[in-house]
Amino acid sequence: MTLENIYYRFLILVIPPENPLPEDPLTRYLKNPSKDFDPKTREVSASAFLPNQNVAVLTKSVSVFNISGMNENSVWNMGRLWTVINPWPKRSGTRPIRARADIKTSMIIDIEELDVKSVPSPHPRHVELRNWPPDESQQLSAALQIAQKSTFKPAPR
Repeated sequence: MTLENIYYRFLILVIPPENPLPEDPLTRYLKNPSKDFDPKTREVSASAFLPNQNVAVLTKSVSVFNISGMNENSVWNMGRLWTVINPWPKRSGTRPIRARADIKTSMIIDIEELDVKSVPSPHPRHVELRNWPPDESQQLSAALQIAQKSTFKPAPR
C-alpha cells in the first residue's frame, strides 16, 4: 500500500463525505500569481473563483477543499498531494501551489444562492461550489465577492 493510499483512507475516516457545515473553512489552492492573486498586494482575484466557461451552465463548478479540523501543515500537504503530485482533474497540471484562499462555507452560501456540495471523489475533502448564475457578469460578481471575503495565505517556503 502506497503512502498516498494510506493518506486517502485516513482522510475518509476523519471526514465523511457530507456537505460542509456553515462554520467549516474551505480552501482554494492558487497556482498562477498573474491570474489567481496579486503577489504584491496579497489580494485574491475574482478569476481564482470563476467557474470554467467551457462547460454547460448546469455543470459549472469551482473545486475547493474542506479543511475543517486540519492544521496548516496538513492543509498544504493535501494541496501538494492532490493538485500537484497527483493532479485531479488532469488539467490542473503540475505547477506548484503558490498560495491559497481560505473562506468560511457560510460566506459562500450567502452569495448569489451558490450551493456548497461535497463531492468526495477523487478526495474525501473535495467540495464544489455550484449553482452559478447563467450570466457571466453575475458569475464574475459572485467570484469577486468570494475573493474579497477570502483570506490569502502564501505557500510556505
